[in-house]
Amino acid sequence: MKLKKLPVLLQVSLLVAFTLNLLSSTAWAQVKTETKSDIQLKAVGDQAVAKKITADQYRRVVADLELLSLACADYMMDYEKAPQAQTITELLDQDAGMGPTFAQFYLDETPEELVPRKDPWGNDYLYKCDGTQYYLASAGSDGQFTDFKQSGVYLYAAEKLEGEDVVFSNGGMVYGPITEKQFEMLILLWTIFRLSL
Repeated sequence: MKLKKLPVLLQVSLLVAFTLNLLSSTAWAQVKTETKSDIQLKAVGDQAVAKKITADQYRRVVADLELLSLACADYMMDYEKAPQAQTITELLDQDAGMGPTFAQFYLDETPEELVPRKDPWGNDYLYKCDGTQYYLASAGSDGQFTDFKQSGVYLYAAEKLEGEDVVFSNGGMVYGPITEKQFEMLILLWTIFRLSL
């Protein structure tokens, strides 16, 4: 179709319509591309945020279990035995022998609402006592606990923190995450130990 044979007003209208159509399809293609790109960037960003949240959650677990473990160690110094309980609720709510509960007496500087009972994923912390030894644990982000007898470490920076348990026993962490600097220190100590043999 030739534009010369059409009236000027119709030519201008067609030209405007064609230009708008072209612009809108180009703009739509850019929006589609940007939207797909944004979605991909958002997904990558969400994974990075999820890893940070997971590492931060594991740091909180370690801090909570360390606090509870120190309270249990204080109890052991007072009574020369581990606190007799089989769950975290039994442990924290039991009579400490002097009127207040274990939590009130041994975690007295911690407000009741901040006494750690649940991990960041909403699962109860785990407690077990076999008479002379106590264990505190978190089943990790997947809520599936393996065993109180686990030992070893894994890095906070590891690709997959998800599902890892954390276990404390008699005052210290026996299975859980460490930083890269802590790992380097372990390697250094191991090397010194090996050289001293």
